[in-house]
Amino acid sequence: MPNVPLDEPAAVARQSAHINGLDLFYLDTNTREICDGIGERTRAEQPNQPLMLCLHGRFGRGETWLDLMGRYADRFRIVAPDQRGHGFSAKPRGKYTSEELAQDAAALLAHLDSGPALVIGHSMGGRIAGYLAALYPHLVSALVILDQTATGPEVASSLSLDSLPPADAFTADWPLPFSSQAQARHFLLRRTQSEVRTQYYLDSLIEREDGYHMLFSQQAMAAIFEYQADWFHLLPDILQPVLVVRAKASKELPPGRS
Repeated sequence: MPNVPLDEPAAVARQSAHINGLDLFYLDTNTREICDGIGERTRAEQPNQPLMLCLHGRFGRGETWLDLMGRYADRFRIVAPDQRGHGFSAKPRGKYTSEELAQDAAALLAHLDSGPALVIGHSMGGRIAGYLAALYPHLVSALVILDQTATGPEVASSLSLDSLPPADAFTADWPLPFSSQAQARHFLLRRTQSEVRTQYYLDSLIEREDGYHMLFSQQAMAAIFEYQADWFHLLPDILQPVLVVRAKASKELPPGRS
């Protein structure tokens, strides 16, 4: 087989910011660890670059974007947070509304103080990116939405937080903690019937003393699904350039769906 050139993995700093009363973890290509050859490591800021903010989908984390970081880190400062309820960010009990998640993204951009950002969002992250562009237009220069539409329930759920199930329907029967990485992979591959989706979930797998857990909060996943609603009313307020990208075999954005 011919050799296929691969993009060099991006060197990233692993950072945390205390915003909106919680700690938000994020990856950042702007500040990198440099080794001086004798074991000492220091941090060196890269030259000023346009800012790109990448928002992952439900069940995901910032590392979803590492391939993109490797491709574009020479042209952009790329920041990819673990949104609340995911990854290494805080996971408070709550409703996890789109407005709340967009407020987190806005607070992170204000913390970075690097000017308006090109914002890219995948799936749930695409919805949050849309809310961010509409509600905080001064923070967004352009918008890319991957596999997401403005559709959803016409009215947000009125279910009380106390009545919300402790886990979302998709993961409620997962045999957590998994006893091994192999068991996790076998179970997820059977459940999803997709290598790509299996790897997506495995990216949030972490080992603890009693086995392998998922980094996302199942309560947060249930809340994100329960309290989402359509956001067609926000579309007139999105004045930035927008690119909508549909995957070839997309279930979220099939042909003809708006």
